[in-house]
Amino acid sequence: MTAVDGSTVRVEHVDVQCDGCEADPILGDRFKCSVCSDRDLCATCMRGLVKARVLRARQVDARSDVGGGCDRGVTTRRDDQQQQQRWSGRLYAELEQAVPCLDPSHRFVKMEGPERAVRLMGGPAVAASLPHFLSTFSPSLASCADLAWIAVDRDEHAGQVDSQDRSSRNPLKRRVERLLWEWEAVLDEGGQPIHAEDLDRLARAHAILRGKWMLFPSVAEVDTCWAAVAKGVVAGSLGPTAKVSSVSPLKENHVVLVTVQNYLDTEEVRRIEDVLRSAVGGLRDDRMLLKPDVYSILCVNAKNEWGLRPTIREARLRAQSTEP
Repeated sequence: MTAVDGSTVRVEHVDVQCDGCEADPILGDRFKCSVCSDRDLCATCMRGLVKARVLRARQVDARSDVGGGCDRGVTTRRDDQQQQQRWSGRLYAELEQAVPCLDPSHRFVKMEGPERAVRLMGGPAVAASLPHFLSTFSPSLASCADLAWIAVDRDEHAGQVDSQDRSSRNPLKRRVERLLWEWEAVLDEGGQPIHAEDLDRLARAHAILRGKWMLFPSVAEVDTCWAAVAKGVVAGSLGPTAKVSSVSPLKENHVVLVTVQNYLDTEEVRRIEDVLRSAVGGLRDDRMLLKPDVYSILCVNAKNEWGLRPTIREARLRAQSTEP
């Protein structure tokens, strides 16, 4: 984490959980095993792994010395053979199976690149920090090869937890798991078409009610559009958090996502719609689309197999809204 005029800017790895402490997402440095198919560690757990490897090596050395042996100051062929075998010997077979990355052949690589996001954390100093943050991290200059998202939060936890997380013992991660279990059960039953009302019912049942308004500024428009959105978030006229995508050579437009706390709350949805229309003004592509988080979690995309529309509301920056 770094400080920007008294506020905090942090790097997070989008949708990547630490396999050690289960921090989600990983913040700061991320290390990936070059042997295991999908094993990632945060910097704290990586330091713990290094310490565990050192301790394990010392334990093996101590047990290898029992019963005598060659002078430790003399290197022999037998020592070399023991060095090669000690990590695959029966002594640690069970531990190796449980935690394969303790084996030093499992090299960890520090990860950079497109899975990262940079976030201005909310708090008392966020308003004063915003101008410097916007000039330092301009979306028109942020390459998708190095960064996925640039985000702004109004308060300290806006981008990580919602009101349900703060007020209950049922955090978002657990609610998402239960949502997915019920969704799989619905699909396994088969025979009945899936409707938007079914997804609304699941969203209510599992308290996954956030959504996002999506805007599509061009490269020439994105810095101005994003600045207006970020200022609205910090001022409190928009939702608690927003983010903008980086530059991609394969796409003409960026996407700006503005959080709606409850997509089923028509009054909130329309209020944020009106604020965006006033703050952003016109864009070449003046669509505004509303997509619930539950749709994203359940992979209801443009070509989904259930024939559902991937968004539930469409508005124009210069025109009236339409609902599917």
